[in-house]
Amino acid sequence: MNSIKKYSDLISYLNLVAISLIYINSYLSKNNHHAFSVDTIFLVFSSFLLVISLILKRKKSIFTNILSIILSVMMNYYNISISYQDWIDREQPSAFTK
Repeated sequence: MNSIKKYSDLISYLNLVAISLIYINSYLSKNNHHAFSVDTIFLVFSSFLLVISLILKRKKSIFTNILSIILSVMMNYYNISISYQDWIDREQPSAFTK
């Protein structure tokens, strides 16, 4: 049981690092080609890890997973806004010109 708790913390931290790196990459490149599926995977995986952390009563993992869920939602919102802006620029180029 002790190793499960230890690996739960490690997986939670690695999940947070992965979300942060993907978010930074998405922000720097402004490329969100597969971002929605990645956001959904991270959101589901973070939620799954949160449930496991709640069952194991690991406070560090719970906090890390809540932070991961918040970052996943923020990344999803950011990527949706980029896609919407790209769509506006492509479909309605005269909307912002006078």
